Amino acid sequence: MHTIELTLFFAANHPDLMALAAWVIMAYHPAIQANFRRVEDYHHRQFGQVLLILIDCLKLVGKVNIEPPDLPTIKAEVNAFLSSVRLSVDDFQVSRIDFCYNNADLPEDERTLVMRLLEKAFPEADYMRRYESYPTSVYYKSRSRVVQVYDKMAECRDKREAPDPHEIGVLRLEVQLKRQHLKYLCKQPGMTRSWDNCVDWNLRTIYLSRALEHNVFPGDYYTVERACEQLTRSGVKPFMVDRLREFLVKVSRCRNMDSLTRFFSPNTIRSYLKLLAQAGVNPIPIPKRAGRSYLENPFRKGVA
Repeated sequence: MHTIELTLFFAANHPDLMALAAWVIMAYHPAIQANFRRVEDYHHRQFGQVLLILIDCLKLVGKVNIEPPDLPTIKAEVNAFLSSVRLSVDDFQVSRIDFCYNNADLPEDERTLVMRLLEKAFPEADYMRRYESYPTSVYYKSRSRVVQVYDKMAECRDKREAPDPHEIGVLRLEVQLKRQHLKYLCKQPGMTRSWDNCVDWNLRTIYLSRALEHNVFPGDYYTVERACEQLTRSGVKPFMVDRLREFLVKVSRCRNMDSLTRFFSPNTIRSYLKLLAQAGVNPIPIPKRAGRSYLENPFRKGVA
């Protein structure tokens, strides 16, 4: 978990609205923010307000990554914050939740290399399009979801901000589920936008694994030659190793993987990606000029 946004609607004539507005002004927590947002009709007439609660889970627990035992602690801390106005998380709906895994063990040159390699990934993946890619981030977006990979230290430098202790040296894989997607999930039997349904470790695993499969790819990074050695060790037949070598060479020479459709059918691309994943090989090769022939996938272990 990274960020959780909770919402609760109050009609304009609600008797507690003024007291809540005063509480919002005075309430303070280093990892929890409270705000009000006006709700207007089509004629811009206000008919209510939404109380927004924004929780930074990583800052709240002061850790690089959230773990399952932290979830009750986070819930209790938010409930304590809300208790002075006789509310709890059970009164709210989750309007957005961000799941993330942070790898803080990579030196800067390795973080930079990963970001360079990801620039070659598909410009469209899992019903999302890649937008505004920078050397320090890769950003996929749809109307209801976001997947991004970014160097947190580089982001802090760009914003001229000092990183928090838990952000130092972090390369982050993050999935944002917006309100539209959470409403879609509620079509499943028994699913609601409650805290317990959305702030869920299994849901985190599902969406981070999905991002790893479609946007980042699960295998480790190799040069073409070392990738072929790994394929051979994994039991891939020699004729298929040759075909996969051709595939990897094409990836290494193209601007991004969308160009592969000029050389291979969609079914062949899917088949080759599956074979590479089974062998633990990322389809994006390390270029020879990088000065290394292998780099462990920084997200694979933390997402599983």
